[in-house]
Amino acid sequence: MTEQHFELTNGVPSVPACDALVEAGCDDATFSVKGGLIFAVFDRDAATMLDAVIAAIEAVERAGSGGPPRGP
Repeated sequence: MTEQHFELTNGVPSVPACDALVEAGCDDATFSVKGGLIFAVFDRDAATMLDAVIAAIEAVERAGSGGPPRGP
């Protein structure tokens, strides 16, 4: 696998707590907030950039829904 470096920006007003994001699988990201937007910079091991981004989005969605983590 290759380490993929990318940033996700989320403007959703209801933000999951950092603990929830880490528990959902975002432990490879650094978070910041500016102007009501959340920025998450990831360094994620994945075969492709697309795989990395999809996995990160799914993890953020799990954190927001309170659902349990799914697979790797």
